[in-house]
Amino acid sequence: MNVPVLRPIVVRDAPRLKTQPWSSRAKTARPIRHPWFIVTIVLGVALLAVSFGAVLWDNIFPLHGATASQNPLQTIVFTQHQNGRTQIFTVDSHGQNLRQITAEDANTTQVSWSADGKRLVFVNDIDGHEQIYRIDATGTREARLTNDNLRDIAPSWSPGNLEISYIGVGGSNSAIWIINSDGTSPRKATDPSKTGTVFAPLAWAPDGHRIAFASGSSDRANIMLLTPKTGELRQLTNLRGYATNPTWSPDGTTLVFTVATTDSPTSYSVLYTIHADGTGLTQITNGDEHDGRPTWSPDGSHIAFVRMANQRSALFVVNADGSNARQLTFATGGQMFDFPAWTPDGGSILFVRHSFPSSPSDTATLEAIDTGGDNLRTLSTTLAPDAWPVIRPAIRPTP
Repeated sequence: MNVPVLRPIVVRDAPRLKTQPWSSRAKTARPIRHPWFIVTIVLGVALLAVSFGAVLWDNIFPLHGATASQNPLQTIVFTQHQNGRTQIFTVDSHGQNLRQITAEDANTTQVSWSADGKRLVFVNDIDGHEQIYRIDATGTREARLTNDNLRDIAPSWSPGNLEISYIGVGGSNSAIWIINSDGTSPRKATDPSKTGTVFAPLAWAPDGHRIAFASGSSDRANIMLLTPKTGELRQLTNLRGYATNPTWSPDGTTLVFTVATTDSPTSYSVLYTIHADGTGLTQITNGDEHDGRPTWSPDGSHIAFVRMANQRSALFVVNADGSNARQLTFATGGQMFDFPAWTPDGGSILFVRHSFPSSPSDTATLEAIDTGGDNLRTLSTTLAPDAWPVIRPAIRPTP
């Protein structure tokens, strides 16, 4: 902020007036008999300023604080090609202030925000196999968290910022592991003999007491709940096909997930919701297309998802009860809209546009569209495919 330099004001002397000479008797100021009177006035003015100053200021100068009172810019994290490697970048929700966070002779992928928006956790393959790393959102203080013989993937920060869950893959077995956010006390939280294969992503409940995930075998997968503190496992679904990609509602009461069926001549996938206590199983999309990538709106009233048909995809929004599905946009042939994510104010949806089918040499763009279907815009280009296989845009939570 530029502070103006105060220059002395020069006041020219006024013409001298003829005055009567001073009396020979010196005149002195009358002493103030109650000095606390002035102190009381000063304290009263200060109290009024504290109590009503902001209100008066906003009414007299209505533009003051207007930017701060509106929804601030949000920071988006994604991966992008840089000198033949996949690196982590951030950009604001207007597509400006692009910033490179990592710059390594390795691929840094599968990035996730901490709950307070100050740090990132990601996968780094610098030594030939994936391990979990942490870095400040400013690109400083990078630290390796895991150092084992497993492929450590799909890290996810707990809502309290104290723990990070991830999937440790060893041979044909996979299990959920949990580590303190400072890299201490890695511990195995699930037994592959009881869960089968664990599929990404791992979804922490908003209260931090449960993790939802999908697990199963080659012909079936179901949604499970893990209580990290006790190790208790609970199976929520028992459906034919593959139930995957569970996502918590903002209030932590309900999960939305995808079910892909393969027991018919034409395979398809639909979306279901279920309460966290196992009740209220509801199918919320229908048809013979492929519906997937569900994500809740910030207020929990809507769900965005991607519908794939004839090698094209469309971005949809549906009410949480399955009513009023509407299409926001539709990709052209050979293009796919993928990995939708809501902005915190619920006004826009981010997504990745990439070629279909994709290959490691392809690039993608990070785009956004208002939830009314207007204002389609590109935020960044040359995004990189990664292990998902395309980067999932993530929004930094408002601290």
